[in-house]
Formats: sequence, C-alpha cells, structure tokens
Amino acid sequence: MINAHSFNLGTFKCASLSDGASRMMPLKEVFPHIDEVQLLKAKEDFNLTADEVEVGYNVLFIDTGTEKILIDAGLQGGQLVQSLAKLNIEASEIDTILVTHGDSDHVGGLENFPNARYIIPKSSWQQWTTSDSRQALIDQFIPLFRGMRSEEQLEAMAQAREHYGAEVLSKLKDRIELVDTGTELVKGIQFIDAPGHRSDHVAVQITSDGHTLLHIVDSIRHPFQIKHPWASFIDSFPEQIVETNKTLVETILANDAQLFGAHFPFPALAKLNQKAKLNKEQDGISWEWLT
Repeated sequence: MINAHSFNLGTFKCASLSDGASRMMPLKEVFPHIDEVQLLKAKEDFNLTADEVEVGYNVLFIDTGTEKILIDAGLQGGQLVQSLAKLNIEASEIDTILVTHGDSDHVGGLENFPNARYIIPKSSWQQWTTSDSRQALIDQFIPLFRGMRSEEQLEAMAQAREHYGAEVLSKLKDRIELVDTGTELVKGIQFIDAPGHRSDHVAVQITSDGHTLLHIVDSIRHPFQIKHPWASFIDSFPEQIVETNKTLVETILANDAQLFGAHFPFPALAKLNQKAKLNKEQDGISWEWLT
C-alpha cells in the first residue's frame, strides 16, 4: 500500500506514511498470554466481532517549517519513499531522521535518505555499538520468533541486527547526532523513555502551538492495550512494557494529546477521551480513530 495522509499539528505539517501493506494477525497470537475470557471481554469493550487484528506499517513525517523530519526510516524494501513521493517530497529532501529503536522495520531504510542527519539516543548507540550489549539486543529479540520462523530465518534475523549495530551505524557515524532522552531535538520534539518493547526503545513527543502528539512507536499495538495494558507477543520485557504503557497513557491524557502508532491500521492516528477517573484498569477511557 502506497499512501500518505496529511494533517496539521499546530504549525507543523505532518503526514502518516504507509511503508507497506497491512496484515492480519489472530488476537491470540498477538496476546498469547491472555486467556480467552479476557480477550472476549476486551472484544466486547471495543465492539469487535473479528478474531484478528490489523497490523500496519507506518512512519510519521513532520515539516516544522525549517526541517523535514521522519520518525524512523522504515523497512529496507518498504514503500516509504514511494509514499513520501505522494506528498511531492523526494528522499533527498529529508533533513532529519529520529531513530526510536533498532528493529529492522524501523532502521532498514536508513540509507535511502542521502542528505539526512540521524538523531539517536545515547543509550541506544552505546547498546548497539558495543559487542556484548549488541549480542544482548539480539538475544532479547530472536527468541520471540522461535517456533514462528525456521532456524535459517532466525539466523538471518540475528545477522541483520548484527549488521545494523556493527556496520550500518559505523558507516553513518559522521551523520549521527547522539542525544539524551528528554532533550529537545528540534523545536517542540523530544525522545521520551519507553522501555519494554526493547531495551533501546523510545517514544517521541511532538508539540506545536499548544497541540501535542505522542508517537508511541511499538509500545501499544492495539487499542486493547489502553484499557488493558497487556504485553504483546513481540515485547521483549512484558512486565516493563505494561508499566511503560500506563505511563504513556497518563502522558497522553495529561497533554490532551493525539497518538500515533507505528503498527496501527493506516493512517494510525487516534485520540483518547477520559470519561472517568483513570483507575487500575483504565476503564474510563474511550478510543477514537482519527482520519
């Protein structure tokens, strides 16, 4: 799917860009540790009848007026560049790419943008460019797919992660800027801590003219996780992601923010409405897709 959905955030011109076709996954595969009764209750909460969830591949574009920014660079063979072209923007026009974590669907396309600088959290750089910690990043990722991929595929996935940390980052080093989370990267934009999906994973908060959007990246993959902050099958640290997601939801509500998810159905924009006081199950929150 080649697609671009434009919208404004304050004075920023933004767009959701598709990086490839969505796919369907059975709910039980997305949330393998949740029993059928809980899944049924969650489906009822959201008036869902299907037993599958749509998984999209989306990248957020921001034009601040002075910089053209992408949050992540998509897959190596994805459709991000073609979707960007629907906005009449060429890959060479991208000034900045913010890197949220080192999974291949977020960094595979880094080298497609010849004039971009790359902003990466210092902690992520340290993990990926040190051999022992890079191996730990591989070890926290590959077991998630054991039983779903062949041994040959698992080995290829491990090699791809090794290649990113050992070779790609080294090759791009002169164009990389390292920052602390919580530091303003570009006016109104900052990384915020969001560990749990991976140890190098961060979210991005964007604010312009009093309007805020929180790009939750891979932390929340389905609206279920707003009312029921479960971990999904793809999260390396299930207990940590549950706490992270509660914090992200609190941040979204406190800032009356929109949210954008890398794996929501396109165009991947949503709004939360708090109907009652936030409680442990977050039952007072309703979800609205924005198009």
